[in-house]
Amino acid sequence: MAGRPGAAPHWAGDTAELEAALSQHRGWLTLAAHAEEVPGLPAAVREAAEKRLGRARRRQVQADADLAVAGAALDAAHIPWACFKGPVLSAVYARVGVARSAIDLDLLVPPDRLGDALRALSATGGGLLSRNFTLLRREVPGEVAAVGRHGTSIDLHWTMINRSLRRQRATISTADLLRDVERVPLGSTTAPVLQPDVALAHVCLHAALAGASRVSWLLDVALSVQDRAVDWDQLIATARAWGVPVPIGLVLQRSATLVGTPVPPAVLRSLLGRDWALAERLVGRTAARATSDTGGWPARLSTGALEDRRVVDLLLRRARRRLQGPSGAVAFVQGPEHPGSTLYPSGDPTDLAAYLTAVSAEAA
Repeated sequence: MAGRPGAAPHWAGDTAELEAALSQHRGWLTLAAHAEEVPGLPAAVREAAEKRLGRARRRQVQADADLAVAGAALDAAHIPWACFKGPVLSAVYARVGVARSAIDLDLLVPPDRLGDALRALSATGGGLLSRNFTLLRREVPGEVAAVGRHGTSIDLHWTMINRSLRRQRATISTADLLRDVERVPLGSTTAPVLQPDVALAHVCLHAALAGASRVSWLLDVALSVQDRAVDWDQLIATARAWGVPVPIGLVLQRSATLVGTPVPPAVLRSLLGRDWALAERLVGRTAARATSDTGGWPARLSTGALEDRRVVDLLLRRARRRLQGPSGAVAFVQGPEHPGSTLYPSGDPTDLAAYLTAVSAEAA
């Protein structure tokens, strides 16, 4: 496993707090693999971890089957694509004998082929899950929710950054990413995946934009680094070309601090300015005690690293927001009951068509 060697922990705390932390930080499956190494672990917690592991293994079989079906459909339609994040990271985890939670499929397709890709998936018995066509048209998110023939959730991306305002601050070319893919074995099939250093850069960026407040996201980074030799110069070049050196640097530093990821200090110095590095040293450690993904300063720091040039700009923006209060419609809320969720039924096919047109226009 990642990190520096140390004495095995002896659990003697509150079981409810442990279970809450395992759920927040997605640690159940890692615990299942290492339960014997935790003296005093309550039997009920061990049993719960083993049950979750069994369910995860069944979902992995389902995801493998849906990847094979979806990949064959995209290939048959001559749509360039790549698989990233979920299945690729699951393979990384498997190589160290651990299952990874949150098993779904993340597929990237060209913006101008997004509609074709949805039709190809629907023809296999899958289909579109996103139902908030009003939100799609208004916000132009970088992905839509779909489902595979066997029931696996599929995030179908046309770009690596979901929110349109954030895309204005970063430069990530889907065409360039798809041009350099390599096909590798994944589960029961083969799939095109991103180049390793590009994939690592995206794992860091995804964690940063989500708040980097789950230990599991930092472990994704650690195991990706340890899975194969990293070309750190290429990683730095990718981060700068995308316009996101600070978010990537913050996540690398946080992963090094909390789970022992072996990141050369020179890499961190190259990616982070002094103010961001100092701020991360001050608040980053507290991410391990996070009780939500977006609450607290570790999350605010990592998400703000894309939106603000300096830490002082982040602090001023936060102060203005507190004075002005919330404004505008809330978007990208979890759960189908909220109007800000992509799963909330709203709008009609003309809104979906307008969204697909906007996607093509933005990428042109």
